[in-house]
Amino acid sequence: MALLVKGRIASLLRWLLLTVVLLLSSVWLYKVTAISPAAMIIGQVERTLDYLLGGLKADLQWSAQSTLDDYSAGQNSMMPQVDALLLVENNNVLAYRSRGNQLPGKDELLSSMLGLLQTPHSIQTGVAYWRERTFMVAIAEVGNRKVLAATHLDTWLQKIESELDISVQLAANGAPAHTLDIPLVERPLPVISGGMVLLTASALEPDKLQGFPWLWSVLMSVVISACLVWFWYYRPLWQRINSLLQQCRQVMSSGDYTGRVKLVGKDELSELGVQINSIFSSLEYCYNLMAKTNMVTTELLQKVDSSNPANQVQMLSEEGELKASLDTVSRLSRVLDSGCLETCVQPIFASDKTTITSYQVLSRWLDDELGVVPAVDFVSLCESAGLVKKLTQVMVADGLAALRLLRSKSGDHTSVSIKLGAIQFTQNVLIEVLMGLSSEDRELLSAIEFEILEAALTHDFDAAAATIAQLKTMGAKICISQFGLSRYSLMYLQRVPVDRIKLAQAFTEQFALESRGTAFIEGVARFAAGLGITVVVQYLDSEEQIPDLATDLPIEYQSQFLAAMVPLEIALAS
Repeated sequence: MALLVKGRIASLLRWLLLTVVLLLSSVWLYKVTAISPAAMIIGQVERTLDYLLGGLKADLQWSAQSTLDDYSAGQNSMMPQVDALLLVENNNVLAYRSRGNQLPGKDELLSSMLGLLQTPHSIQTGVAYWRERTFMVAIAEVGNRKVLAATHLDTWLQKIESELDISVQLAANGAPAHTLDIPLVERPLPVISGGMVLLTASALEPDKLQGFPWLWSVLMSVVISACLVWFWYYRPLWQRINSLLQQCRQVMSSGDYTGRVKLVGKDELSELGVQINSIFSSLEYCYNLMAKTNMVTTELLQKVDSSNPANQVQMLSEEGELKASLDTVSRLSRVLDSGCLETCVQPIFASDKTTITSYQVLSRWLDDELGVVPAVDFVSLCESAGLVKKLTQVMVADGLAALRLLRSKSGDHTSVSIKLGAIQFTQNVLIEVLMGLSSEDRELLSAIEFEILEAALTHDFDAAAATIAQLKTMGAKICISQFGLSRYSLMYLQRVPVDRIKLAQAFTEQFALESRGTAFIEGVARFAAGLGITVVVQYLDSEEQIPDLATDLPIEYQSQFLAAMVPLEIALAS
């Protein structure tokens, strides 16, 4: 979390710094380039003035020529910018039109216009004076017919100033009317009669045009700096993170923990790669440790088998008697039909040996003649009598019922573990029973863990792996009990997605005999932690047998010494 916060703050500072630098650079470039604010004003006013003058001249010329061409058809209409229009032929007035109250008298204007047509002139469009008023005039002539179109410049200039932020003035004899402190544009006008006329223009509010475009500069600086931060900082960072993930996936998928990740650079991400390599080193050590203890495990198993021959003979004898008794099978079938198996639970504790993480649910058969029949015995009897599916249905139903009752007492985080026989697991009986559950019961499968013996897993590994995959798809969890008695235990653990393993009793017995038993359990736990698996230590009969294991490892405890197996009613009442 600290690395993430630090990375965000660093990138934010880089982004802000780049934004400020780009903004200041744009201001500096704006000031040092040739396109200064004053030059921008002059250019805008100059273009506007040239456009307006060109439009006025074009309107006058068109109006004069159009009147000359179309008079015979009676189409001598005036353009909007034309104030007076005169058509003569052989000094005879054929048409005369004027408008506007600001113009001179009609007769005097007509007389002045006739005089201008009779005056020799070298240009067809220019300035003329009538009674100290300035007009822009266009003259068109064909043969003896002449047309004069005129516009009063004072009126035209007032219209420009009212519509645009431009001040335009006329000056006679080439001198400005007055001195201005703002940039001016000067245009000499062609003159048909009279002295030279100079047209000057400037912006009415130059401050509006001189302001620096802050908004666009800030927006562009923000966008450009964000792109630079992404390409220079975040993009290489994500590429390194992706490389780290790819290397980790390759090592985990291959199962070869001798591999190491490699990252270039010296920063927090490189330190993370060092920590990941240390985890791989621990996994490699645990793997080698488990491989070296396979021989010791085999010897321990042989000791257990040879030290209790009487128990094995007795169990086989009892099993044979149950199988041979048809009456016993009949009574067991009736018990399964009526659901009279007693449900018992035993808590499983966290590494602090006080916090309950889950419960194991076991079914017991209380018979009037046989007494308490252990689960291993009547499960074996059901396998021989063809009652496996019925027994599985009862065990699953009892487990779901116990889960609901325990959750009502301890909360929705409570989960239970159901121990299965080999045939229940390997012959797809469990899958068939789970498929027949109601939708409400199937929603609880995420809180159910099915426990199988390691021997059932090694008997037919491919079939067991397929069944486990189906159970995981349904949301159930998997636990392997009596783990560590096979020489292929580590290989199986890597290839199937189990959630917990329960160590065999042979390992627990060594705690009271030799101190290296604790180191062995810790090694197994570290190896399992790398695969996301929890280790459960069982068969603790006394205080001396409880190992002093590291509390940061995923280790749990289940034993009669910590909490005995009791009927569900007693567990709920306590």
